[in-house]
Amino acid sequence: LAEAVRRLHAASLEDKRALEEAGPKVQRAAELELRVAELEEEREQLQEQVDAADAAAAMVQDLSARNLDLRDRVAALEEEVHELEELKLVSQEIEENYADIDRQLRGELAVKEAALSRLNLQAAQDRRRAEELERA
Repeated sequence: LAEAVRRLHAASLEDKRALEEAGPKVQRAAELELRVAELEEEREQLQEQVDAADAAAAMVQDLSARNLDLRDRVAALEEEVHELEELKLVSQEIEENYADIDRQLRGELAVKEAALSRLNLQAAQDRRRAEELERA
């Protein structure tokens, strides 16, 4: 019995020493597991930041392309406006010429109508004289 108690005591001391030796290792393992968890969380956060940066870069690229398209469109519209302004000037010039020609033609028409009225009056007077001469 004493021998069994001694063996039990020796085994207990050996287990205690093994636990004492394993204690720092277990604690170190727990610390390392905690550090791994922290690093994993940090990695996930960094991945989210990378994803957000990629999305922002894609958005910038898309907006840059749209900006270039809009610049091209603005240039085309400015060219069209320039052409329309030139056409407007030509149209105004044509209208002014038309107005001048219209005034000239109306003036000529008035002169010719006056001449025609004089001729009609002269013809009427000549007919009356001719009738008077025939009666006489």
